[in-house]
Amino acid sequence: MALDKILLAIDGITPTENAIRWTLDLAERDRASVVLVYPFAPIPNYLGESWQQELVKRNLAEAEATAERTASVLRAGGLDVEVVVGAGLPVDVILRTAADHGCGLIIIANRAHGEVATLLSGSTSQRVIAHARVPVLVVRA
Repeated sequence: MALDKILLAIDGITPTENAIRWTLDLAERDRASVVLVYPFAPIPNYLGESWQQELVKRNLAEAEATAERTASVLRAGGLDVEVVVGAGLPVDVILRTAADHGCGLIIIANRAHGEVATLLSGSTSQRVIAHARVPVLVVRA
């Protein structure tokens, strides 16, 4: 089955070299375009409007810069890349972006958490797998 669009989810924390490699390989194989998504958590309202606006602006600038650096690596590999940066719960941003752009595969890097930490907080990749309507490739960071 050939893919038309692949979504690569990054977070700026998890090392993404392996996920980028998989994205390059699969997109080249299928001549697919890539939607690169960088979700960032919403800023709490209790900080006050001026602090909230400042933090949103700062997080957005950081997310856009990180996403563009990653996109440049993919573009250097000859891929067509669209960058999406969104505020919200990461799983929601990833799933919404995949649906909105008609992506046939989601690629997400996963860093190792201990069993207790994963049990207590869960992981974005597990939640994406549980709710995605398309296949998900989880790549070990």
